[in-house]
Amino acid sequence: MKPPTGYYRKLMPEKLNDVRLALTNQPMTGIRILPISEELAKHFDSLSDEHAPYYAQGLRNGDFVPVVPNDRYFAPGELFFKS
Repeated sequence: MKPPTGYYRKLMPEKLNDVRLALTNQPMTGIRILPISEELAKHFDSLSDEHAPYYAQGLRNGDFVPVVPNDRYFAPGELFFKS
C-alpha cells in the first residue's frame, strides 16, 4: 500500500530533518543528491511503521534518492522577472 504524500518526513531521523526524498523519475533542479541511501534504507528497516518498508525498498531499487536544496544561484535577469 502506498503511503500518503510526504509521510516519510514523520519517519526520518531527527538529525536529517532537512533531507527530502525525491522521485528519480521526475526532473530535478536546484538540489544535491546525498550518498546516504543505504544508511537511510537501514533506518527505515529498523522502524515498525507499516509504510517504512516501502521507503526502504524505494531507496534500494533507485525509485527515491535523498536530496537537500542547493544554494540558489540566479541567471542574469531572473531576479528581475521573478520579483
